Amino acid sequence: MLALIIVLILVSGYIYSTNHLPSRYKMAKTDGWDLYFQVAKRGSELTILSFAICTFIDMANIIGPAIKYCLGWMYDIHFKQLPFTHHQLRIFTWGAFTIIFSRLVAYLRSRKYGENIKEELNLLRHVVRDNPLEFFVIDATLTFVDNDQDSRVVCITLSSKKVYIGFCVGGNNVTHGNLEHIKIIPIRSGYRNKDTLNLVIENNYEEYFIEHPSKISDFVILIPTSEITTYQYFDLPAYDAIQAKTGFSENKYPKISVQLK
Repeated sequence: MLALIIVLILVSGYIYSTNHLPSRYKMAKTDGWDLYFQVAKRGSELTILSFAICTFIDMANIIGPAIKYCLGWMYDIHFKQLPFTHHQLRIFTWGAFTIIFSRLVAYLRSRKYGENIKEELNLLRHVVRDNPLEFFVIDATLTFVDNDQDSRVVCITLSSKKVYIGFCVGGNNVTHGNLEHIKIIPIRSGYRNKDTLNLVIENNYEEYFIEHPSKISDFVILIPTSEITTYQYFDLPAYDAIQAKTGFSENKYPKISVQLK
């Protein structure tokens, strides 16, 4: 009996953790004994709660009359044709209910993450708050999809010294705790001088985007996170003003302002 309860706790905890978005993220970031204890904790909570529900239903004698009313069947605890005892049936029912209950609770608690992209990103910011890069990607993406605030420009520097400046529009596997790529719509690109690391901007895409807005999605760049050396928010007007004052002349491009939504 003890072994059955332990298995039920672990199975229900695993089902809940893999289907509830925040728990799935935490599970992906955890290993070793911490992972086992996390699953066991969730499983214990669900198992105790399902036991309380099943006990209440059993004591209230709800199922028997409901079956008789709906199907015309009457269950008798002394019905000898059953290949198991009444006590075994109750344990089996409790176990099956716990598994279904775990999946149902995870589904209900995760529904709010799929209501709309803005609400989902707001919730994800809280989930990934302990990971700087993932929080940066979610926060930057939120400003891009939220019409109530201006899209924030990001600047990504790669290990090759290549630089992309633009709007972050998401990343893959964030909710699974395994961010491998981020998506950027570039409005500038360039490189960092190998000696001074000064930013040199070579390409300006804004004018083309203004003339061909339908083709913006064709310019989405997938950047491997393993290649990123620095990431930051970038203020283009401030950068232009600083460059004008310092007289740095390597950047020659038309200054065009546009918000992409």
